[in-house]
Amino acid sequence: MRQIATVLKQLSNGSWLSIRALQPADREVLAAGMRSLSAHSRQARFLHGRFSFPSAELDYLTELDQRNHIGLIAAVLREERWHNAGIGRAIRLSPHSDVAEMALAILDEYQGIGIGTCLLRYLAELAVGRGMTYFQAVYASENKVIDRIVRRFGGVITERGDGVDIRIIKTGQILCDLNADLTSATPRTLAA
Repeated sequence: MRQIATVLKQLSNGSWLSIRALQPADREVLAAGMRSLSAHSRQARFLHGRFSFPSAELDYLTELDQRNHIGLIAAVLREERWHNAGIGRAIRLSPHSDVAEMALAILDEYQGIGIGTCLLRYLAELAVGRGMTYFQAVYASENKVIDRIVRRFGGVITERGDGVDIRIIKTGQILCDLNADLTSATPRTLAA
C-alpha cells in the first residue's frame, strides 16, 4: 500500500480538520456514517435512500490499494476529540484509464464548512500523482452543493437525465489553487 500523508488544516470557522487514508478498520465508521446521514443527504449522494451498506460493499469501500482506488476520511476536532465528518474517494474506471469516478459524502452536521472542498483537493493531488487526469462525478441533479463545488473547478456536464448529472473535471484544474488554500496545512506521513 502507498504512503498517504495525513493533512491537518484549519477551516475558515476555526475548526481543525484531519484528512487521512481510509483503512479496513474504518468499516464501522462508514456504516455508522451511512446510518446517521439524513434521507435527503443519502438520496443526494448515493441516489437512493437505503440506510446501510451490505458487508461486501463495506469490504470494497475500505480495502483499498490507494493507487486505483483512493479513499480518504475527514475528521473535525471538537471538544478535544476527533469526530468523523466525511469521506472522499476516487476509483479508476478501468485498469489503464486516466479517468476516476470521484465521490464525497459529508455528514449533515458538518456540511457547508469546507470539508468537501478540502477532500476533493486532496483527492485531486493524490490522483494526479497516480495518473488520473480526470474525475467523473455522478450525482443527483438536485444536489446543489456538489454541483457548486464541481462547477467551481470547471466541471463540464457530459450527461444529464432521470435526475442525475454526470460531470467531468480535469484534476489539474482542482490543483490550480491547492497550494493557496492549503498554506495552513501540515502534512504528516503515515502508513496507509
